[in-house]
Amino acid sequence: MSDRALHVAVDIGGDRVTAAAGRPDAGERPAVIRLGHSTDAASSAVFISDDGPMYGDAASRRAAAAPDKVLRDYAARIGDEVPLTVGRQAIRAEEAYVGVVQWAVGAASDAAAEAPDGITVILPAAWGDHRRRNLADALRAHGILAHFMTTPEAVAHHRMRALGREHDLFALYDLGATSCDLAIVMVEARTVRVLATRSLAHFGGADIDDAVFAHLREIAPALDDAGWVGLAAARRECTAAKEALSFDTETVLPIAVPAGEHLVRLVRDELEALVEEDVRDSVAALEDLCARAGVSPSELRGVSLAGGGARMPRVAQLVSEILGVDVDEDGDPQSLAVRGAAGSPLPAGEPDLYEREPLPVEPVPPQPRSALARVMSAMMRALLPPPLPAETASPAASPIPVATARSRRDSRAAV
Repeated sequence: MSDRALHVAVDIGGDRVTAAAGRPDAGERPAVIRLGHSTDAASSAVFISDDGPMYGDAASRRAAAAPDKVLRDYAARIGDEVPLTVGRQAIRAEEAYVGVVQWAVGAASDAAAEAPDGITVILPAAWGDHRRRNLADALRAHGILAHFMTTPEAVAHHRMRALGREHDLFALYDLGATSCDLAIVMVEARTVRVLATRSLAHFGGADIDDAVFAHLREIAPALDDAGWVGLAAARRECTAAKEALSFDTETVLPIAVPAGEHLVRLVRDELEALVEEDVRDSVAALEDLCARAGVSPSELRGVSLAGGGARMPRVAQLVSEILGVDVDEDGDPQSLAVRGAAGSPLPAGEPDLYEREPLPVEPVPPQPRSALARVMSAMMRALLPPPLPAETASPAASPIPVATARSRRDSRAAV
């Protein structure tokens, strides 16, 4: 294989999709692919229009006018025999996932002006054989020859390239939109072994957004009269404020209510107070995971932070303080996994997606929901359109027509 061979990696999360491309044999640093309209990461939403599926930020914006035609967090439904109902169609989660993979690879091909020589799809370490097989079959059915790599393995490859470590023992703290995924990883002679994993489904970036939204409603009760459009706009401002406070110590949230327009000030200390308990609990879970893996925190050579939520300064502070370990912070933790995978050696031969079982994960008991969480869930359900009656769904799943991937430029034109 040529030393100019192009390796593309795609990571589809509950809320965002990221991609990167590299030429590992040429020693080039992997580059993140611009998928979003204003950021590298794009929405992972899939919008089912009359002209076919739409992906990325274009899909997310279209969803505001037709929320019954959008799919979100479908990755969690991979392997589920019951199809998703959207736009009065029954669609398998695997079909939505494959469509986003093809769209992201198309954007990478546009950026490089050539087709990739290898494709890697990043999966959560907790996925079992049933999910992997279902996704592998769907990819192959659409002619996509892709390898699988778990997030801890991808981050291990990033550390090998960035830190030059062929022998390593580290912890991964991955705070994504819908969960906080933890792992203990060992690297011996460039061979990666995941010792233990755990996924905290009750804590993610969306939960932080909910906490900020609830705080906003407490200090600005007039927001309750804003209507669903005003509430949805305020919810988006809460997400933007959370992200802004990762880089600044204060920000403002513009809100519009029937009584007038207001600017609500929010400081980083307030945000950290809202999530302090959850972050401490997640770090304690990481400490417990070390014990389950038979590793003392003092043996770790570092903790890698991944996921958009890991940008919060308090996360790095608490991980370092509680574990007593250096934290390897990255300027772009959201793309850490795709950069690691794209910079890893291109696997030789045809992909064997069934080649190994993922590490068994100990089930995590459900966490009791707080009164705030119950109130927030009820309010968000009230904002969403009612589900379609059962008789409107097709009896069999209708696959999304995953034809030629639509590039980022096409998505922009469609907005």
